[in-house]
Amino acid sequence: MTAIPFLLSSFKRTGFAPMPLVNMLVEPDPSSQAAPVALLARPGLDTFASVGTAPTRALWQRQGLFGDAALIVASGAVVSLTAGAVQTTFGGVSVAGDNLVDIDGGLDSDYNSIARIATGSALYKVSSDGNVVTAETFPDSGNAGATSVAFLDGYWMASEAGSDAFYYQIPASTTWSPLQFASAESAPDKLVCIRAVDGIAWLLGESTLEGWRLTGSASDPLAKAGGLKFDIGCKTKNAAVNCQGVLIFVDQNNSVRMTSGGQPELISDNTVAEQIRRTDAADIRASFYVKDQHPVYRLTLVSNGTWDYDLSSQKWTQARSEGYDYARAHLFAALPSAVLAADALSNAIYTVNPDSRLDVATTFTCEFCARLEVKEGRAPIANLELDVLLGDAPSTGQGSNALIVMYMSKDGGFTWSNMGSRSLGVTGARLATPRWNALGDAVAPFGAVFKFQISDPVGRRASGARVNVP
Repeated sequence: MTAIPFLLSSFKRTGFAPMPLVNMLVEPDPSSQAAPVALLARPGLDTFASVGTAPTRALWQRQGLFGDAALIVASGAVVSLTAGAVQTTFGGVSVAGDNLVDIDGGLDSDYNSIARIATGSALYKVSSDGNVVTAETFPDSGNAGATSVAFLDGYWMASEAGSDAFYYQIPASTTWSPLQFASAESAPDKLVCIRAVDGIAWLLGESTLEGWRLTGSASDPLAKAGGLKFDIGCKTKNAAVNCQGVLIFVDQNNSVRMTSGGQPELISDNTVAEQIRRTDAADIRASFYVKDQHPVYRLTLVSNGTWDYDLSSQKWTQARSEGYDYARAHLFAALPSAVLAADALSNAIYTVNPDSRLDVATTFTCEFCARLEVKEGRAPIANLELDVLLGDAPSTGQGSNALIVMYMSKDGGFTWSNMGSRSLGVTGARLATPRWNALGDAVAPFGAVFKFQISDPVGRRASGARVNVP
């Protein structure tokens, strides 16, 4: 008997056969004797609310602001959404445009909740005092507008479109002064965005990255932090995300990087970098959620897929909605009692639920691979057995006769043969291990690759595979 390993990252690269890992997360499996890690289905989605009119341009929340409600920019409206699904539409002006917007928030000197929204051509202020949205006068040099906004320990910062400058607003101030501005110092490249992360204001330019801190000086309150200058640029503000104290962004070379206050480390592989390169910057966006200790940076590339980076496993997997090449849930925000997700195609807001086996009423397919290496000669494959979760199915209805389908490739994954389906067990039947017999020979150097798919809404966990079981 030979144990064969699962592939723990999704692979899709020109010139190579694709090896998918779709709609699954990687985590330790102390219950298995055969393998140290398991593959587990990603969380499903539950219906929560329909908010305003599509498109949803932002979904944002910060505990302690706006009564812990989320703020949603739905088309031109700003709406708060509570954990009880209570919606409040803010009065005042409409947020112009239909593109994704930048948003951050804090308290003013009167302890009102304030959020600011930068559209790239304008800046808006959202206040809990009267639940109103106002357009602000932003003192840029050519009415170019604000591209991004950040709040750091009482100070507001907003980057000027098309320049290396940003303006700041000191605590207790209510207007933007044309005299309160600074510029990135390392190079005259244009600022893409500003992100406030764990006490650092990161200035992400087209070719450089600088970290700034508060100085405590009234005359010069912000200054570049020593050592936080890197010749690494940012491709798009929509993929630069504060992941609970860690900044993750897409750089100018189509790689994904992460920093928690020092040198930004590469976290993408060649697969992800190629898919980013093939995607227009306007179609790239990212967001972040945490469930069951899986902190997930979700990178949406639309026609080139949705790629999830799990900070706990440090693996890239793909996420898809049934019938789509990408996951429709693309923006996230954490309420105290739930994680919200915004749909990319409608005005629907969902909750992320690890106990749900559906995306609302629609199933999603989990897909994973295992590889048998053959370094020389031929290796017979009398059978293959799979260690998966069995008997975790409803007694009636959809999924009560759950199946797993296996495909086998003997040319490295370029062509596949359907080897048929096996039962995942009716309710409570946990001993009928899926087994495929008489699989022929695997030949060096290709060996054999096995691809598995589960489309039924049942418990989905895979912990190991083995061939030639007596």
